Amino acid sequence: MLGLIAEEAQNRTSFPGNRRQRSLALFCWLVFGAGLLVQLLSPHLKVSNGAFVIPPKMTAGRNAIRLDEIVARERQIQLLSVFLTVSGALGLAFLYRDILIGAVSRRSSEPVEGPACPDSTPSQHPGATRKTLDEENQHKRKAITMRIQKFSRPGVILMATVVAIITSIVAANATQTITTPNAAFVSYSLAPGANSAPITPATNRSVLVMGCCTTSGATSIGQVSLLHIPSTLIEWVGLESPASATITSGYSSTAGTHIVYIDYAHLLDIQVASKDTIFVHNGYSATLAGNVTLVW
Repeated sequence: MLGLIAEEAQNRTSFPGNRRQRSLALFCWLVFGAGLLVQLLSPHLKVSNGAFVIPPKMTAGRNAIRLDEIVARERQIQLLSVFLTVSGALGLAFLYRDILIGAVSRRSSEPVEGPACPDSTPSQHPGATRKTLDEENQHKRKAITMRIQKFSRPGVILMATVVAIITSIVAANATQTITTPNAAFVSYSLAPGANSAPITPATNRSVLVMGCCTTSGATSIGQVSLLHIPSTLIEWVGLESPASATITSGYSSTAGTHIVYIDYAHLLDIQVASKDTIFVHNGYSATLAGNVTLVW
């Protein structure tokens, strides 16, 4: 019996179709794994209230934050991840389709002959005896193959279940990323006299900039519609924060130019940082926190 199993394994290894199937299975696993790797290496931007939440680590430095590029890169990564993952999963499902749909177990199995004694005395017709032994060995190989497939079927089903769950999670993440509008949410917490990291609005299109202060005693909100002409200037029109909410408008490329107040005392405002960027400036004597949302 052990000899037949070994021989069957050797035959399966040397059979060109099986080698091709194993190569295809390995390729599908590599594609599926590549999709998971891309997913793990993505920025994983959180989506809250229909906007991408920019993590604090991206706003901690002094480098300008290009929100449109960050969102576009997240979408590209999620699309690549779901394409690779779904492609690998479908390929594996196709390769293991017989086991998954139970086709192998429904195939008619031929009866297994009784074991032949290899040391039995040859008959007067050695050709017939050898033919009988070959048929018996063939039946045993089929029976062993079917037993192996039968025992491996639960493992394949478990593997398919895990692959399906992972693929569903990746697809759900990609769907959320793709369907979320072009909006980004940036939080800030500024000491007196401090500026936030520069923010680069999307270029050559209208951008709605809404800012608020959430610190008790200074809570308020202001907003402007803004146009960023790259390497030239920033133009805006909008409404200052209460209590004296007035219209604010202008254009500038000079750092420090006031755009809109977003606190109650008109000491916290969004300013021009450069001809391509804006930032939040805290002119108050205490630390102020809040957030800015950009929609484009």
